Amino acid sequence: MSFCGDYPCTFQHCRHEGYTIRCVASSNPGFWLPDEEAGGRWYKCSDGSHPYIFGNTMYSFLTGYKHDDPSGGDIAGDVRGNSEYFKKIRFSIASCRYPHPTEKPFLDDKGKPTDDGNYSHRPNPTWFSKRVDVAVRTALEHDLIAARYGSFPNVWICMGNEFDIKTPKYTPADIVRFGTTIRKRIANGPAN
Repeated sequence: MSFCGDYPCTFQHCRHEGYTIRCVASSNPGFWLPDEEAGGRWYKCSDGSHPYIFGNTMYSFLTGYKHDDPSGGDIAGDVRGNSEYFKKIRFSIASCRYPHPTEKPFLDDKGKPTDDGNYSHRPNPTWFSKRVDVAVRTALEHDLIAARYGSFPNVWICMGNEFDIKTPKYTPADIVRFGTTIRKRIANGPAN
């Protein structure tokens, strides 16, 4: 192993002969793979088990508010609690129906926190690190699919749910365009 950048390393202090790597079996069922025996229409985990997909939708749990009042919710606790009964949670990364009064997912052109999706290209790092990342990381730890967030291995991107009942309303052509764009940027597979 070389730490100096030379290969092979000629410096004695860079050599670590005698080190051993011990591998242990994981309790995690592994990656989700298309099950070819089912014609690729189902998934199986690396360990051969078949996951079930039964989920819950929690649109606004990241805000910690319901109506105008704090909900008392705990993001990691909510995800852990859901993992006892479900294999997938679907949530909005934005404030949705019950926005937080001061903490917002995006930053406007002046750097002020906002719920306005027109600024989704300017994510608020605090919102994502303290809310979205907590939810997705906790979901991963509990082998739970976290829909809506595309930078973790346990993600299931869903483009078709309720696309035409929210404001702004999207046309089917818009959804196809969004899905095509996402598919181009995701390694090893299509958006669902």
